[in-house]
Amino acid sequence: MLPGSERVNTWADRRVHAVSENELCREAYVYFDTPDGRVTGQYFAVMAFEGDKIKGERMYMDTSFCASMTEILGADFGDIPGVSRLADVVPPPVPRLDRAAEHAANANH
Repeated sequence: MLPGSERVNTWADRRVHAVSENELCREAYVYFDTPDGRVTGQYFAVMAFEGDKIKGERMYMDTSFCASMTEILGADFGDIPGVSRLADVVPPPVPRLDRAAEHAANANH
């Protein structure tokens, strides 16, 4: 349990739990208190291992749980080397494909 999570009474229910030789994936619903009442959020975590040590971890969460985690971990958590927000690392959109032109050019359609 994360320090501070007892303050918002965090509880998670596993949806998917998958393991391989060196990775663990977990998807869960998470329940926690906010100033507006009890809410349900969701997260997905992937952990990679090297031997008996964690090599890396990625955690994706919905916006409500993200706000709760910011409160629990502190606003400066994102300043730790290796921690990034998706909005800061996701590449820009690729150009749209003109699928109609591609379809029309295909003689086998």
